[in-house]
Amino acid sequence: MDLINIKTHAIEIPQSKQKAKGFSLSSTNLTAFNERVNKIISEFETQGFTLFRLGFTSQNDDGELTPPWCSVQASRLETPEETAERVARQEKYNQSQIDEHNKKIENSKRAKEIRRLTEHLTLEQLQALTKIN
Repeated sequence: MDLINIKTHAIEIPQSKQKAKGFSLSSTNLTAFNERVNKIISEFETQGFTLFRLGFTSQNDDGELTPPWCSVQASRLETPEETAERVARQEKYNQSQIDEHNKKIENSKRAKEIRRLTEHLTLEQLQALTKIN
């Protein structure tokens, strides 16, 4: 059985719903850097994002050195409605896993009982039996 550990309190939204924006660090002026970061953060705040992460890199995807790059990743906590939907979805999944597991156990017991009842019968006797449900 593969059950999900359900967190009933609000969690951070999934990565697919997060947003990110970046810019090149073309100057070494701290004031200009802060202004650019604050501008991006204020844009994200107007969209409802409240959690932010800064990341810095000087390599592109190919591993080549590039001018320093700053990325701002925006996220937020779930709303109560989103939390309720997620919890309901995960509880439904867990219940379906439990039901599936119980069916497997029931089928296993049934198969064992059928084997026990029919192991002493000959082939002709087995073929004469009607289908057992």
